[in-house]
Amino acid sequence: PSGEDLGAFADVSQDDWHDGVVDEVSKDGAFITVTSPDGAHAQGVLLKEDFQPVRHYWAKDLKDYLSAGEQLRVRVVAIDEANEVMTLSTRSILPQNKKPNRAAFAEIYTDEWLTGIVDHVVFGAAIVKVMSPDRANWAWGSVRARQIRDGVVEAVEDEVQEGECVKVRLLSVDPSSEYLMLSMKPEREDDQQDVDE
Repeated sequence: PSGEDLGAFADVSQDDWHDGVVDEVSKDGAFITVTSPDGAHAQGVLLKEDFQPVRHYWAKDLKDYLSAGEQLRVRVVAIDEANEVMTLSTRSILPQNKKPNRAAFAEIYTDEWLTGIVDHVVFGAAIVKVMSPDRANWAWGSVRARQIRDGVVEAVEDEVQEGECVKVRLLSVDPSSEYLMLSMKPEREDDQQDVDE
């Protein structure tokens, strides 16, 4: 890639997501052509440790997950213009060195999708670190089995796994609870039933 191509990404935020296409993939890394917000293209490197599989926290072999021509969303995490290297990631960022702040979620609408990362699974629910829309705050949330997907969920651990990035909606903020009530399903009329039970 040329320095001018990489320059198009010099001012993008690490929080921003970009469209990418896999050019070449090996066990430990992949070359991805990324499109900048103004339409420029540059090739970046996605290392194995910066790739977030859907169902696992770490990928042992990228060839098991990616193939040439595949489209994916990536973040730009570093640019070395001198050596013409752009480092990419498919992992989400959670605010660092901050305590959970439930108050930041008080005014969020129930139809707004938020980004979260599954921290662990307990009986009947997934415990998620969920980010506020501006990514400045986070809070603990709970996704009950019935709010993971339509149909019967017999085991939460079969649906989501530790470290998985998920899209969630806010159902309620209970001041007396440590957790926000979350859903991974589209908004519908019986949302309140899950909150009340």
